[in-house]
Amino acid sequence: YGPISAITAANRKARQFERRTFDFIPPYAVRPKKIPVHERRVVIPGEKGGFYVLNYHAPEDLSGKNMEIFEKILLSFKPAK
Repeated sequence: YGPISAITAANRKARQFERRTFDFIPPYAVRPKKIPVHERRVVIPGEKGGFYVLNYHAPEDLSGKNMEIFEKILLSFKPAK
């Protein structure tokens, strides 16, 4: 995993980290195809304890376009009260 960084999400101090890894498709095949993957996790604390985790997981070749969608979801996220 990459370094943990501080961000603001849902008007709260949150933490995030990213990593580059691989998926094997199909997962239980004798000779699966190795697919590079970009992952991102955003951890947002809850008001009364606990936390929310927003996960991003996409193949590297789709990462740019899909990251835009993840960013919109992150910006619109409203924790339960």
